[in-house]
Amino acid sequence: MRPSLPISAAGSVVALVQRGDLGWFLIALDSRLSDLDRQDFPSPEAAERVARLHLAVNHPVAPPLVPPARHASDAILHAARA
Repeated sequence: MRPSLPISAAGSVVALVQRGDLGWFLIALDSRLSDLDRQDFPSPEAAERVARLHLAVNHPVAPPLVPPARHASDAILHAARA
């Protein structure tokens, strides 16, 4: 059995790095990493760096949408205009 190591992001395993005949290769478990599936890397660390960079650049985590807070001064101003 060939050794493999998990790559996780945000608490989920997104890929595995497995020892191959010529080094290490990435097995994408998350479709966001499909471009890197079966690519060769010189080390597991290199594969992890590239996978994390790929996710950060191509699939950044957006903050949740929150409506802007209304300040009391805005409410007073709006009431004064009415």
